[in-house]
Amino acid sequence: ISVTAQPMPSLDLIPLATPVPTSTPTPLPTSTPTPMPTATPTPTPMPTPTPTPVPMVVRLWGLTYQAADGVEIKILSIAKTPIQIDSTTTGQTVEVVYTMRNTSTTYVKEQKGFTLYYQGGGAESQDCSGCNVIQPGVTISISHTFTLTDPTMPWILGYPTRPSGYWAASDLIWVIE
Repeated sequence: ISVTAQPMPSLDLIPLATPVPTSTPTPLPTSTPTPMPTATPTPTPMPTPTPTPVPMVVRLWGLTYQAADGVEIKILSIAKTPIQIDSTTTGQTVEVVYTMRNTSTTYVKEQKGFTLYYQGGGAESQDCSGCNVIQPGVTISISHTFTLTDPTMPWILGYPTRPSGYWAASDLIWVIE
C-alpha cells in the first residue's frame, strides 16, 4: 500500500477594513449587602440556687453517737431561756451540755463546735477559736451557751460547726424542743 500526501488547502483570508467590534466587559455594580437586624440577647435571669435536700437522721438526747471525725458525742441536755438583751430587744439563750470522747488510741482530735439551725434558714455557729484538743481515749464534759437575738426559734442542733447554714449528710443532728 502506498500513501501519497496531498497538499493542504489554502485559506484565503481577506482582511477587513473595519475592525469587528469586540465586547468590552462592563463592570458589574458592586453590591452592598443589606444589613440584617440582629437580635439583642435578653439576659436570662439565673435562678437562685437552692441547696440539695440532705436526709435528716435525727439523734436522741442521752445516747452516744460517733461523728465522721471519730469523736463520740452525747447530748446530755439542751435548755432554752428567754432573756431581755436591752430595753427593746428580747432574745434567748440555748445551753447545750454534752460530752465528747476521742475514740482514737493514738491521735489527738480537735474539739469542734455546734451549729444551731433556724427553721426556714439561717444558723448560729459556736465560736471554737478557743477550743482545745481531745487526747486519745479521753472524754470531756462541756457546756456551751448560745445567746440569740434572732426572733426565729432554733430548730436543729448540729455537729460539727457549719458556717454555711446547711448541714451535711454526715453531720449529727438533734431536734431542739
